Amino acid sequence: MLIDFNSMEDTVLHEFNGGRGDVLAHMYFDGKSRIMRATLKKDCSIGEHTHTSNFEVIYVLSGIAKITMNGVEELIEAGNAHFCPTGNTHMIEQYGDDDLVMACVVPGVVFEG
Repeated sequence: MLIDFNSMEDTVLHEFNGGRGDVLAHMYFDGKSRIMRATLKKDCSIGEHTHTSNFEVIYVLSGIAKITMNGVEELIEAGNAHFCPTGNTHMIEQYGDDDLVMACVVPGVVFEG
């Protein structure tokens, strides 16, 4: 199944999960899971949140992400993936000068946006 992010409308998530600035998202939702391409501009972030009943996989397409999971920070760049298993807490921040562009998969979740 093809998911064409380029043909999707922009969705702006302002201060998403208590983060800073805006997340520009192109989202596919089938009623159970979200697959999205998300862009964070300089100094933007997705706030700390816990995956209580699902998990998340983030694949960095470009830029650098500073991810804090359960209090431990790590930098990931294009070609790297981050996995936040069920029951864990994380936050994602744009790091450096370039936009952070990520592909994100969150199965079994419903959120507004």
